[in-house]
Amino acid sequence: MKSTNAISDVSERDLKTLLSEISQHNTRLPSFQRGFVWSAAAIKRLLGSVGNSYPIGSILRVKTKNGNSLLGQRLFEPFASQNVVPSSDVFQFMVLDGQQRLTSLLHVFYGLGDYLFFIDFKKLTAAIDDSEDFEDAIEVVKRSQISKLKYDDNDVLRDRWLMPCTYLSEGGYFSWKGEISANIDKKNDAKFSNFCETIRDYKIPVVTLKEDIELDALCTIFESINNSGKQLTPFELVNAKIYGSSETTIELSKKYKEAITDYPALNEKQLTDYTILQVITLLATYNSNTSGTSCKKKDVLQLKVADIDNWWDKTILSANFVIGNLLKNDCGLFNSSYLPYKSVLIPLIAIVAYTKFYEKTDKNAGAIRADLIRWYWNVVFAQIYETSTDTRGAKDFIELVSWITQSGSEPENMQKNFINGLDLREYDNPNSGIYKGVLCLASMQKPRDFYSGSPVATFENIDDHHVFPDAFLKKYVDSNGNTPYQDSDKLRNNILNRALISSTTNQKISAKKPSVYIRDIKSTYMLPSKFIDMLESHLLPHKDITCYENNDYELFLEQREKIIIEQIKIVTGRVNLIDATN
Repeated sequence: MKSTNAISDVSERDLKTLLSEISQHNTRLPSFQRGFVWSAAAIKRLLGSVGNSYPIGSILRVKTKNGNSLLGQRLFEPFASQNVVPSSDVFQFMVLDGQQRLTSLLHVFYGLGDYLFFIDFKKLTAAIDDSEDFEDAIEVVKRSQISKLKYDDNDVLRDRWLMPCTYLSEGGYFSWKGEISANIDKKNDAKFSNFCETIRDYKIPVVTLKEDIELDALCTIFESINNSGKQLTPFELVNAKIYGSSETTIELSKKYKEAITDYPALNEKQLTDYTILQVITLLATYNSNTSGTSCKKKDVLQLKVADIDNWWDKTILSANFVIGNLLKNDCGLFNSSYLPYKSVLIPLIAIVAYTKFYEKTDKNAGAIRADLIRWYWNVVFAQIYETSTDTRGAKDFIELVSWITQSGSEPENMQKNFINGLDLREYDNPNSGIYKGVLCLASMQKPRDFYSGSPVATFENIDDHHVFPDAFLKKYVDSNGNTPYQDSDKLRNNILNRALISSTTNQKISAKKPSVYIRDIKSTYMLPSKFIDMLESHLLPHKDITCYENNDYELFLEQREKIIIEQIKIVTGRVNLIDATN
C-alpha cells in the first residue's frame, strides 16, 4: 500500500494575515462547501473568544499547484454571492476546514455581511479590570440600522468610545483614535492598543497539506473532517464532574433524556441540555453571597450537586410550561423550529421557576401571564436577543424578578421605542428572529387555508409560502419595461411576502399571478365575508384587495407592513406609538 506524508506544514498563523489572504482572494474554498450560515450571535461569541485569547480550533488548508486546484473553487462570502471577479486566477490555498470561523472574522475585520461590529472601550475597561468576558464589550448593529441608530456618526462614536472593528484591519486603535479624536485619557492608550493588537496578532494553528496530494486522499480527508466527533460540551463537563463525585448518583445526561421523553412539548433543538444548566445557574446564583447573578460558562461549570437537586425539577416543569403552554397557546409557537431566539428561554424559564408560576391559579396569575407575554414580544421585535450574551440573560432575569415579584419598574427592554425603526422589508432570512416572530404573530390569528377555509394548524404539512409567487416576481415587467424584482432576493423573499398555508394550497398556487389565484380562491367562498376573514387571519391586506387584482406588489408590501406593525404594537403594548410606516 502506498504511504506518503500529506502534510506540508503545521504552524501558527496570525489572524490578520489569514484574513488578508482571504480578502485578496489568495485563499479560497472548495466549490462544494456549504454556504456561510453563522448568526450574528455566533460571530460575536467567536470574536469574544479571540479577544479573551481562548482557543477557537485549528484550520486545515491545502496548497494549490500554481493556482490550479484538484477541486472546483469559489471565493469566500460575500465575494462569491456578489460575483466578484478576482484580478488573477492564481491563488495559493484552499480551506478545507474552518470556513465558518474565518468568514465570521473576515466580516468583523472588513465590515462585510449584514452586521457591523464595534468595540466599546468603556465596557472593555471594566472587562479588563474585573476579569470579565470581552464579549460584553462588543456591540453588534444590523447594517440597515447603522444610519438610523447613528453608528456612522463620529461624534456619537467619539462620545461613547466605540471603535468599528474594521480598524482591526486598517491600522488598529491609534488609527481610529487619530481619525475621530476620541476623548480617551492617554493612560488608556497602551492598554487599548495592546488589546487590539492581541486580536490582530491572534495565533491560529494551521495545518497545510501538500500541493501534490492526490484527489482520493484529499476527498477522504475532507469526509473525515465532516464526520469527526464534536468537542466536549459544558453539559458533559458538568455531568462528568457531578456524576463522578462520591457523594451523588446523579447522572445529568440520563435526567435530560428522561425530561425530553416525559414532556413531549420539549425537544433537544430548542431546549438544549446546556440551556437547562444556564437556567439553574441563574437561579442558584441569584442573591448569592459569593458571586453575582450569572449564567456564564465559568459559573455553569461551578454548579454543585445541591444546585441540581434544588432546581432541576422546577426548571423542567417551568420549561414545559413556557414552551408547551405559554409560547404555544399565547405566542403562536406552532412549531419548535419557529422559536425566534433560543436564548430568550433562559430568563423566561428562570422567572417561571423562581416564582413557581407553572402552578399558580390565584387571581393575579392572569395579569402576570399577560406581563410575561408582553415582555416576550418586546424582546423579540426589539431584537434584544439577536446578538445576546449570557450577561443579557442574567440582567433580564434580575429585572423580571423585580418587576413580577416586587412591583418594580418595567424591564428596560420594554421602555425602548423600536417600532419606528422597524423596516420589515429588510427581513428575508428564515433564520432571523423577526422573520420567525412575524410568522408566530400570524399563527396567533389562527390562519385559515386559502381554498378550504379550514384551520391551517389541522394540516399535516404546512408551508411558509410566497403570497406573490417568487417565479411571478422574477418575470414581472413594470410599465417602463423594467424587471424590478428579478435580481432582488430580499424584495421577493422578505417576511411581508410570506404566509402559512398547506402544502396542497402551495402547489395549487404555484407560479400563478395573484390576480388569477385570488379570483379562483374568492369564487370558492359562498359568503364574501368569509373570504375577507380568511385573508385577515393571515394578517394579509383584506379591506382593499386591489393589490392582488392589479398584481401590485408595492401596494401589497405597503398595506401588509401597516397591518403587521399594528399587530406588533398590540402584542407589545405600544398601540399609542406613531406608525413606523408613516
